[in-house]
Amino acid sequence: MNARMEKIHCNGINIQTATWEGAGKTLLAVHGITANCMVWETLAAALTPEHKIIAVDLRGRGKSDKPASGYSIDHHVQDLRCLIDKMALAEVVIMGHSLGAFISLVFAALYPQTAHGLVMIDGGGSMPPEKWDKVAAAIKPSKDRLGKLYAGEDAYLNEMMALKYHEPWNQAKTDYFRYELVKKEGGVSCGINPENIKEEADNIRKIKPEEFYSKISCAALILRATEGLMDRDDILLPDETVNRMLQNISSVQAVSISGANHYSILFDHFDKRDQAIREYLSRL
Repeated sequence: MNARMEKIHCNGINIQTATWEGAGKTLLAVHGITANCMVWETLAAALTPEHKIIAVDLRGRGKSDKPASGYSIDHHVQDLRCLIDKMALAEVVIMGHSLGAFISLVFAALYPQTAHGLVMIDGGGSMPPEKWDKVAAAIKPSKDRLGKLYAGEDAYLNEMMALKYHEPWNQAKTDYFRYELVKKEGGVSCGINPENIKEEADNIRKIKPEEFYSKISCAALILRATEGLMDRDDILLPDETVNRMLQNISSVQAVSISGANHYSILFDHFDKRDQAIREYLSRL
């Protein structure tokens, strides 16, 4: 399913967007820390043309510009604010995964007149320092691909296929990883600068999500993966975290996606995920 690709100039840089057209609600989709807009391909196939999805490559990722610095939730929120203005979007349902869930949370809190809805997918919960350490260890295989030179596209894809949390492999994963490749002398590499991700990772630890929960005025939906990042010991949204979100966000529902890990919750097909989002959108 092909998206319409367009670059929008925001805050001195070009932000890449991918639009899957639809007639209903407009969802602005925000990916995770080392991801890109194509991570939404499976969900776009499920939700369009009933609804419209506009996915972004965050600064430093995918086909967006990659400034030397400026990697924080505040920077991303302002990029999204500019993007919405430039694209003349009156109301959006902001939907984020992982880092994107935190960005979406902050955006919805700061711009309630624009955020018609908020969907947080396996992210947006408060975590103590030791939990962040565990997350950093769990996503190390994903970060290790950054800055590494591969002989060619096949070598790159084969290494990604070998990662246990990407089993079973599917076309959406091929499209996603192929999209981020850039040609280099002697081969190919992921186009993300690891130094930019280090800045991002340092900054995300500073966020205190609980400070934003009470500021959410739109209805919200939380989707969580039951299998964690690598296994059930590193679930990003454990029961106690979700309960705090349910207690402090005024209008919110949480749905657990059984059998999904942090990555497959987007890449793979889950009827429960798709139905939960459809029902949520129908109530807005």
